[in-house]
Amino acid sequence: MAVLLSIVVVLSFILDHDDIQKINWIKNIFTKYLNPLMRKSEINGRLTGATWLFISSFITVLIFPMDIAVYALLIMTVSDAVAALVGLYFGKRKIFNKTFEGTLAGIIVGISLCFLVPTIPFMIAVIGVITGMSVELLPLRMNDNLSIPLVSGGIMHIARTYLV
Repeated sequence: MAVLLSIVVVLSFILDHDDIQKINWIKNIFTKYLNPLMRKSEINGRLTGATWLFISSFITVLIFPMDIAVYALLIMTVSDAVAALVGLYFGKRKIFNKTFEGTLAGIIVGISLCFLVPTIPFMIAVIGVITGMSVELLPLRMNDNLSIPLVSGGIMHIARTYLV
């Protein structure tokens, strides 16, 4: 797992680095295969989702206990992806720029993920998922790859500290 994370980190920095983007054959590969997956702001030179993923993973692991960090990152990666896909293909009811169906799917998947981290009490996990998916739903200026794990991890840490 650590090796895979290291590879993702290295690739994200390589792909985001301005000097590397000036090398034509890399730019052509990047444009052909990755641009369709990127937001307009990412194509125009802002940080990509992969870079935000690295930054949020680093901060989350640094400031939260490991079990909470792992679960908060699972919410960000799996629940957020499911919410986006379900919202895109099955979403009918809009809430801001997202859909109710996508958010609900993200919550359901996130709750099912809590069994992968059994050291977090079930209700704390549910609070974390609902918080994370609520943050994803809101039209915040902050990238959701950063806001979801930090807010859901913070809420779970506070809830476990004071409620358990």
